[in-house]
Amino acid sequence: AARAAAAVDGAAAAAGLTRDRLNRVVVGIPGAVNPATGRLGYAAHLPGWHVPGITAHLAAGLGVPVEIENDVNLGALAETASGQAADVRDFALLWVGDGIGMAVVLDGRPHRGATGGAGEIGYMPAVGAPLVRGPRLAHTGGVQTRIGSSAVLALLRRHGFPGRDVRTALTRATRALEPAPSSPAAARGAGSGKAEAALAALGELAERLAATLANVVGILDPELIVLTGEVPRAGGEALRALVERELHSMTIPRPPVRLSAVAGNVVLAGALDQALRGCREEVFSSTRVTAT
Repeated sequence: AARAAAAVDGAAAAAGLTRDRLNRVVVGIPGAVNPATGRLGYAAHLPGWHVPGITAHLAAGLGVPVEIENDVNLGALAETASGQAADVRDFALLWVGDGIGMAVVLDGRPHRGATGGAGEIGYMPAVGAPLVRGPRLAHTGGVQTRIGSSAVLALLRRHGFPGRDVRTALTRATRALEPAPSSPAAARGAGSGKAEAALAALGELAERLAATLANVVGILDPELIVLTGEVPRAGGEALRALVERELHSMTIPRPPVRLSAVAGNVVLAGALDQALRGCREEVFSSTRVTAT
């Protein structure tokens, strides 16, 4: 709580405010608070956050109402406020990076599930991956081993696109798809070979992503799929188009697949939107209009 207070005080000071001016604090976290127990789950990688009643604990330490929300759910809220899902009631947002997560929005509201873990699909078994039993550690599970950043980086390196991180490797692959210079002929030949390797790498990645999404589409039949996180952002339009094509070959419903349209930090944008919604509800629910 003391560290959270220091972080909030620093942010408030940067905005020319003090903590007593704040109406509420929204915390985005790669995990989920169980609504029945008040304990944080799906977050073994966050030591210190597993105290009972974590939300009340932070609120007492900050002296401000606190909401803790899954980071991917906040990304979905940002999409509904100013992104691809502005006019969509039912959609799924797939986050692909070091960790895998999904937000499911039904009738305009995030679906959290009985324990807050709806959308934790990184733990879901996946075709082509060993069956993982007892997946309690972070970044374990079948889907995680197929489309997490480490798996994607290994795939790209195998196709000849190394990098210190997945963003670098994906950027190299997508650039290889760009038109080669018109001369000399040797450069065209080299570029063509690299483009073929890039298309093979991105095609394999798209197949893995689409297979994951096909399970979701078969259950939810969403109106829209939004891709976000380090991997889709680095893969860009080339990867998005391949994922959509692969997905539509696997499913009867064919929802469009779109890249996130929220600029900057989508979790921060979603947290701000959630905080503003709460403030507005509080203001308008306490306002009384008297007819004269």
